[in-house]
Amino acid sequence: MAREIASFNNPIDLTGSVLDTDIENMIRCLSEIERIECIILLLLPYPPNISFQIGRRIANIITMKRKPVICFIPYIPKYSMIIESLEIGNIPVFHSIKEAVQAVSALKRRTRINNLKKDNRFWEKKD
Repeated sequence: MAREIASFNNPIDLTGSVLDTDIENMIRCLSEIERIECIILLLLPYPPNISFQIGRRIANIITMKRKPVICFIPYIPKYSMIIESLEIGNIPVFHSIKEAVQAVSALKRRTRINNLKKDNRFWEKKD
């Protein structure tokens, strides 16, 4: 299973003959793993295996699982339908891998700051 071999240095690679259902199943699986804080999805939707409905399908899964997902999809006009579906589902899409990784880094920093505010009395409102 992918959970035994995948890591930051060895990501899960579903390119090649991947289908929509493979991507959906992997997102579901990763969403169930507690120690995974965020999923970076590098999506290269090459038809015929990947349909133009993949954006909507991913958004539906993420809505139910509530795990942050950040996507990279090349900004090519033919992928605009997928990009729009993801963005409507509140999933940020970037046109470079570097930007996607920077977004995850910013999300992590923001979460850390928010957690510090919650746990620190200094940030609490005084009566």
